[in-house]
Amino acid sequence: VVVLTIWQGKFVSMYYYCEMIVQSKAVNSAEAVSLVNNWNYLSQMPDSLVNNIRSIKGTFILDYNRDGVGDDYEVNSGKAQRDTVIINSRLSDAFCVQAQIYNADNRVMLNEIKNELFKYLGSDNWVINCNKYRQEENKAMIARIDKEIAVLDSLKNADYFNNGERYKMDKNGSLMMVSEKDKHLYHTDILELLEQKQEVVRASYPEPFKIMQDFSTPMVSINNTSNNFKQNLLLIMLITTFVALLFDQRKS
Repeated sequence: VVVLTIWQGKFVSMYYYCEMIVQSKAVNSAEAVSLVNNWNYLSQMPDSLVNNIRSIKGTFILDYNRDGVGDDYEVNSGKAQRDTVIINSRLSDAFCVQAQIYNADNRVMLNEIKNELFKYLGSDNWVINCNKYRQEENKAMIARIDKEIAVLDSLKNADYFNNGERYKMDKNGSLMMVSEKDKHLYHTDILELLEQKQEVVRASYPEPFKIMQDFSTPMVSINNTSNNFKQNLLLIMLITTFVALLFDQRKS
């Protein structure tokens, strides 16, 4: 085990893990993850980047308590993809990009990988069409809210401050109230519409994807000496157990 671990440390390149959280504005997370995992980056990026990349994959962010905040990342496995509990816990508007790289000290390289990824995602025709439709819908919604605010603002003066036909003279010359209108202020309604407008404006991010958390800084290599020793020890124990069972049951 020790010899194998030392050999791995000398001849196998160290690789590091980092992740980036992305909010998907135009398409849902399932479509975005599929796009990332189908990205043929080996043929679309320069060799200077490709040679430093071990893998790039997209995965889902899981929200177990349904509070809108991610709790964990989904492990890509067939079992997990069939588990309805996990599927129902996926955030629909955010996903994670996980990368394994060989150079932990080069932030420029990570920025280049990020730029190439967003160039690829932004060039997809389905993403372009969905994002265009989203922007048009947001503009139409803002226009409708502005129109409703203008109507309520005019009603505020007409209904509450206009006293016409509320009084008339009786036979004795006294004023008599005949059609009192319910006093109603529209300030609350206008404020609610303004809050709705602010939410739509915040959602009107022009790009189809927005970075929520940039690539984390790689710190410890995945295949470091400690991890390699543990994996090799487990592997040797399994092989030894199998050989011992095989030798013990050799007659049968």
